[in-house]
Amino acid sequence: MRTLSEYGVRQYDRYERLIEDALTTVTERPDRGHACAAPLDGLLRFRIARRGRRARHFLLYRVTEQAIEVLRFLDDAVDVPRHVIDEWKP
Repeated sequence: MRTLSEYGVRQYDRYERLIEDALTTVTERPDRGHACAAPLDGLLRFRIARRGRRARHFLLYRVTEQAIEVLRFLDDAVDVPRHVIDEWKP
């Protein structure tokens, strides 16, 4: 809700569509993500961006036989292993 309070409804709606589009892409084409390095082997990263703009956020997910599991939605600035290492069990 930070986007809504700081940037307003218009930006919130725009960002919501970007996230929905990213989730659709990952669902339809899970291979579009980029493999993460150790210690997050087995996870994929898919950047969320508008055309012509650098992505600042990404989905962190894994593909299993039964599903595509989105673990986190994160900003580039965070220490990824610190935020997911306890949740991620290969």
